[in-house]
Amino acid sequence: MAAEANQENVARQHAGSRGLYEYARVEIERHLEDSEVSKLGHWYAAAVLHGRHRNFIAIPAIVLAAMLTWLLQNSLDELLSPPTARFLSTVVPRFLALIVTLLTALDLLLSLKSLEAAHRNAALSYHEIWRHCKNWHTDFPDETYAERAAQAAREYRDRMNSINRNSPQLPNWAWKSVSAQRAAGSVNYSVETAEALSSREYPPSRILA
Repeated sequence: MAAEANQENVARQHAGSRGLYEYARVEIERHLEDSEVSKLGHWYAAAVLHGRHRNFIAIPAIVLAAMLTWLLQNSLDELLSPPTARFLSTVVPRFLALIVTLLTALDLLLSLKSLEAAHRNAALSYHEIWRHCKNWHTDFPDETYAERAAQAAREYRDRMNSINRNSPQLPNWAWKSVSAQRAAGSVNYSVETAEALSSREYPPSRILA
């Protein structure tokens, strides 16, 4: 009788560990999905903002400032007719100075570099937790690690909530880029098999059997 009761208790504990491990697995895979989508969106947003700042503010301001400096430091009287030289040395520099001032003000108003940095930091934070979630089965290979897996799932949840609170809002165009990035294989490793890629992680039957 005692042996049967002990076997029943062991079986109950084993079933409980399997159930807890399965709950942890499902939650960690949800965190894997959320962190992957978020990091791809934030990476894309940072890249787009970097390009916009470089192409529409930084480069034009540098080129126009260089032109302004050249016009102010060089005499055009010997190269051009007096009216043209006078126009280029008086009117054009004022116009260029106005545009450079407007670009500088636009840079301060939009704060594209600061927003780019915020998206990049968010992407790095999501990528860190994504790596943990993607390799969770290495740390917790079976249901004997159920308690530790559940604790890790709770820690990942808290970290995800913290990152979500501190991250800038993703624009719709950044969200829409995620599917294309996934299709291009931006989150796949060459050593992964087609079976692993299709399931995102090892299937439950392989883990829990």
